[in-house]
Amino acid sequence: MTTVRRFTLILALIFIGLPVVLVLPGCARDDEGRLHSSGRIEGRLIKLSAKTAGTVKEVFVDEGDTVQPEQPMAVLKDEALCARAQAQRKSLQAQEQELRALDEELALLRKEVKLQVELAESAKAAAQALVAKTSASLQLAEKEWQRLQTLRERQLVSQQKLDEAELQVVALRNGLQETQANLRQTEKTLSLALLGDTRVSRLEVTREAKRERVEEARLNCEAFDMVVGYLNINSPVSATVLTRNIEVGEEIPAGATTFTLVDMDRLYLKIYVPEPRIGELTLGQSGNVYVDAFPDHAFSARVSKIAQQAEFTPKNVETKEERVKLVFAVELALADNKQRLLKPGMPADAVIDLQQPE
Repeated sequence: MTTVRRFTLILALIFIGLPVVLVLPGCARDDEGRLHSSGRIEGRLIKLSAKTAGTVKEVFVDEGDTVQPEQPMAVLKDEALCARAQAQRKSLQAQEQELRALDEELALLRKEVKLQVELAESAKAAAQALVAKTSASLQLAEKEWQRLQTLRERQLVSQQKLDEAELQVVALRNGLQETQANLRQTEKTLSLALLGDTRVSRLEVTREAKRERVEEARLNCEAFDMVVGYLNINSPVSATVLTRNIEVGEEIPAGATTFTLVDMDRLYLKIYVPEPRIGELTLGQSGNVYVDAFPDHAFSARVSKIAQQAEFTPKNVETKEERVKLVFAVELALADNKQRLLKPGMPADAVIDLQQPE
């Protein structure tokens, strides 16, 4: 409410004989148990800082624009950063290809070693069976030879029969030696085949080392992609652009504020209540807020925050007398601003019902 309107209202009330409470800058209580105070509309500010340095390439929004979550607001460029990220991606692709080649080689080697071991084991088993068979035949032939020797001494068999039995024993002994030599050879072959497991193990170690390098390269690539993603400045929430601090072509460092956003649905009026009157306020008390731009419109509000520590009246208060007083900051949350009539920075008057909230 402007000074002229207040003065006109006071004169009218005096003329008709009604009691008047004169509300000066600061805080006062009227006869109806309401607290009057003045302040400025404020909002919850969100400062968007550049997460990486770069040159402003494009700006898509300006002050006063409404943005939605994840909406692009600006794009930075850093050619050196993008080149390093591209080189990291190529390195990752090359190492992934090498890892795939190792996987194929390892799979083929496993199959090859398994087949070689199976063949060697089969050959050894056959050699063992042949040695056992030859050994058994030799034992029978030796017994038969010994029996024929006894019969020959008695002149019961011919010398030719005895000689044939002896030749059979000699042949089987030679055959046993050959089968035993063959068995030893198959055992060597199996040992060599089993060494393939060692080759597999060594290649598995090589493959694991390569996998670790690929994983490290992938993490590096993700880190570069994340930093490159920081070149895109997007809105984190639904809000209104309060200030824009960058221009196309401007070099900005990491941490520089690019935009300041305000949530127009969460505006509040900040007032300062003198220490003697702070006890009259409690959270949840209702009230109305008035602004000069819409003098006939009462905006509903409620007490949403009461400072726990007193302070001297801020310097932006009009008079020196008011600035030396101890006051408490109080916030009145505005219930509705869907039509966007209220804006941060507007001076406003508050009338608070001092009745306890239900």
